[in-house]
Amino acid sequence: MGPLELQSVDTMRQILEVNLLGTLQTIQAFLPDMKARSQGRILVTGSVGGLHGEGPRPHNAVHQGEESHGFPFNEVYCASKFAIEGACESLAIILPHFNIHMSLIECGPVNTDFLDNQQKAELGDPALERVDAPTLDLYEKYLRHCTAMFQNAAQDTEDIVKVSALPE
Repeated sequence: MGPLELQSVDTMRQILEVNLLGTLQTIQAFLPDMKARSQGRILVTGSVGGLHGEGPRPHNAVHQGEESHGFPFNEVYCASKFAIEGACESLAIILPHFNIHMSLIECGPVNTDFLDNQQKAELGDPALERVDAPTLDLYEKYLRHCTAMFQNAAQDTEDIVKVSALPE
């Protein structure tokens, strides 16, 4: 997390490999057996970062139906989650022919170690000196907002488990 101009290719690649490719490879591993048995359920936990976020869309964005946009300073994360949503929506068209149900739970903030484990540019990090002042000001405000949001609005992991146990 941080200004895009500070994200290394290796960091971006790692986020895409875990969030997108890891999910798709897991589905790939189980899909042949599910198809052979003509039954199954695939449950993917995504993120509202792949559904909607905060802030304006690009002025030339064309969207029909539900509004979609990402979280500021989380461009690569949101791109990986948008890709997961697209993959799941595509699979949801094909898989019913094999009696396989696809579910995507798009979680908001959840009480986990996510923020602690997230690689982010911390205030005072020398790399932030390369960022222009208006972007740095926006980033500082966003960090304060994130901390408050996770403290005040985060769900418990048990809530996610309850949703995943609901019948189709």
